Amino acid sequence: MISSKWIATIVQGLLVFLTTQPYLFTADYLIRTKNFQTRISTVLIPAFVVKRGSDDYVGFIPELLAEMKIRNGVKPFEIFPAAENEIGRTLSDGNWTGVIQEVLTKVADIGVGPILDSPEHMRAVVLSKPWATVGLTLVLKKSANVTSLREALDKLVTFYVVNDSVEAKELRKVSRQQGSSMITTLQSSARYIRSVYDGLTAVAREDKAALVLNSEEARYHVAHDFCQLVTVPNFLPLGNYTFAFPSGSLNLDAFNKVLLEMKDDGSLEALKKKTLGVPGTCSNAMLLHPGTAATFLLAAVVSHFRF
Repeated sequence: MISSKWIATIVQGLLVFLTTQPYLFTADYLIRTKNFQTRISTVLIPAFVVKRGSDDYVGFIPELLAEMKIRNGVKPFEIFPAAENEIGRTLSDGNWTGVIQEVLTKVADIGVGPILDSPEHMRAVVLSKPWATVGLTLVLKKSANVTSLREALDKLVTFYVVNDSVEAKELRKVSRQQGSSMITTLQSSARYIRSVYDGLTAVAREDKAALVLNSEEARYHVAHDFCQLVTVPNFLPLGNYTFAFPSGSLNLDAFNKVLLEMKDDGSLEALKKKTLGVPGTCSNAMLLHPGTAATFLLAAVVSHFRF
């Protein structure tokens, strides 16, 4: 029979082990074992992630994650949409919503999607190297013959902006600053709408209108959904899109390594061309939702909650 002294020694040893090696029992460690998956929180936006079937996701983000799995031996991942399908915003009590909150509480091991490297996000979570540099652009009809923001302000009447989006917040912020007269003029002509889809269909229907949109989403839509539309060069930088990790994540270095490799060897841009489209070209053979307006409407209408 084992003596009480030996039992006490074993218990004490286990307590020391548990308190000195807590990382072994976090989600970050578990995903490195064969029996666990990496839980990835994201937002459903047609340009980046679309749900197809009960638990299948397609688009740029799922393909990027699949490539990372091949290159770095990342364990199988499970993608799920964040609560309220948004990246996140701060509440009055200081807590976050959406992807950011799920990373903070470790409901998700990683947050992916159009997560800007903003000061607010940097204070809340740990961000990866960027996978895209983005800015604000205008989406408008080819027939408008507009190639810059200045020309758009001279020729167009209405500028659609998705309400409560990053685009809306950035326009309001910059229009309050000195030396931004064109942005102030654009802001004064803004008409706020519910979703990207509402803006795209309005611009496709009207002759003197444009939609203010981030450059990566705009790239997708003019290359797949609305061949009669084009974009102008970015007129205002937004920042970089990144992945979000909880503090102390064991995955961060591995993901950064693969992102840098893919950027250096050209495969990151090749993947963007495959899934987001080639700038200046358009195809009706849509990757994510071919020919089904109802599917596009369902995916796109919720996109205005993304930020």
